[in-house]
Amino acid sequence: MDECSSGQHQCHNSTVCKNTVGSYKCHCRPGWKPTSGSLRGPDTICQEPPFPTWTLLPTAHSQTLLRFSVEVQNLLRDFNPATVNYTIQKLIEAVDKLLEDPMETETQQVAAQLLSNLEQSLRTLAQFLPKGPFTYTSPSNTELSLMVKEQDNKDVTTVHHGQTWMELDWAVTAGAKISENGSSVAGILSSPNMEKLLGNTPLNLEQRRASLEDFYGSPIPSVSLKLLSNINSVFLTNTNTEKLASNVTFKFDFTSVESIEPRHELICAFWKAHNGNGYWDTDGCSMNGTGFCHCNHLTSFAILMAQYHVQDPRLELITKVGLLLSLICLLLCILTFLLVKPIQSSRTMVHLHLCICLFLGSIIFLVGVENEGGEVGLRCRLVAVMLHFCFLAAFCWMALEGVELYFLVVRVFQGQGL
Repeated sequence: MDECSSGQHQCHNSTVCKNTVGSYKCHCRPGWKPTSGSLRGPDTICQEPPFPTWTLLPTAHSQTLLRFSVEVQNLLRDFNPATVNYTIQKLIEAVDKLLEDPMETETQQVAAQLLSNLEQSLRTLAQFLPKGPFTYTSPSNTELSLMVKEQDNKDVTTVHHGQTWMELDWAVTAGAKISENGSSVAGILSSPNMEKLLGNTPLNLEQRRASLEDFYGSPIPSVSLKLLSNINSVFLTNTNTEKLASNVTFKFDFTSVESIEPRHELICAFWKAHNGNGYWDTDGCSMNGTGFCHCNHLTSFAILMAQYHVQDPRLELITKVGLLLSLICLLLCILTFLLVKPIQSSRTMVHLHLCICLFLGSIIFLVGVENEGGEVGLRCRLVAVMLHFCFLAAFCWMALEGVELYFLVVRVFQGQGL
């Protein structure tokens, strides 16, 4: 007897009946999870896959984010397993449209929540895909590559698309998590527009500062970064990827560099979310001379060109001593032009103002030129404006000195010739 076809079964309407010899089984649909009852028993009750709530920064009053949240929530609410390919494509296109529009809000907080929700949604949607590879390239050149295989597969698997190549032991994709349909997924999402949100993210030097300072022989107060590759988000069925049982190998397509200049370094970095923001880090990742990255954890990765700003104490000492000597000499000149009455004239008046401009410019440079944070803030702009004004004024007084010499020398001799 076929209990499933005849309707003589006791499976819950959230499950699917599968006939067996002399009996039947009730199991969840692909991607659905059992909530109660024995696995595949008549009392099994399942629930549909949970999608994240795409409410990006509710405190940020941005119409772009609001429209995006509503669009994605409607897309996932009306999800149909039969059209999983369409849902994945529309989700990626919605993210591309969001990143193409300028956002006047906390970009790192948006990136943290966007990447987290996107990975969770793609991980859930991949459960409805047939076993095998899946690739999609959006009109904005965002590339997605998924591999769905049996969970108990022990092979070394390669996942790749046009921008990224990844090799991993398939056993790490599932971890301790048991999938209902017996399969697990590994995915790579490469987004060229994500640079708008994470391009100005700082690099954490705490783990490498000591070794770098020993190598260069001087302190390193800051570092400048340049993204050479797309930002690639890597995710698995296993959500506990902070420490994997075996390393994962990556190969990223990035802008070629003919020669690396001194104090520059190619690094394989990952983006680490922290307190709603984030930063680039290299802990647990290494890059060999052939361009392959090896990491013992997964998140979002990129190839960066790091320029280390090495602080040379000897040059700083020479600069400060030279400026102090210049300030002393300029101060003596100012006092001389002000206090010595017999030498006062139009020429000494020009020299006086020239010395005052140079004196103020040197003080501003000596006090405010160092920018420890590395960010162009209000203080840095103010120092730049004052320096520009002082040295521009000095050039003007030098021009007046030339005009004064012209009238005192050239015009005098021209008059005698007449």
